[in-house]
Amino acid sequence: MTDALSFDFLADELSGKAMKLGKLGTRLKFVFEGEGQVHIDATGDTPVITREDADADITVTAPLKVWLDLRSKKLAPHVAAMTRKIKIKGDIGKGMKLAPRIMAVL
Repeated sequence: MTDALSFDFLADELSGKAMKLGKLGTRLKFVFEGEGQVHIDATGDTPVITREDADADITVTAPLKVWLDLRSKKLAPHVAAMTRKIKIKGDIGKGMKLAPRIMAVL
């Protein structure tokens, strides 16, 4: 796997996109199975992004290959959720309400 397709590259890219989310009033965690996670605390005016395994209101989990397919647009986020290629845990009501903004960072 090249550096361009590594967890670190994808996590950095996700972090950059997440800075544009603004205040969502929630904490999100994106888990790259077997690799690590990106935690986004979007409860304040500016999102705080770490790679800590902190508590989140909504957690999205998938293998690295699925994240790569989402990034390359080979797989749409809603299709990934419906086919259980990604797992979503937590406040589903809030997740549905915020889905368009959350999917924008994928």
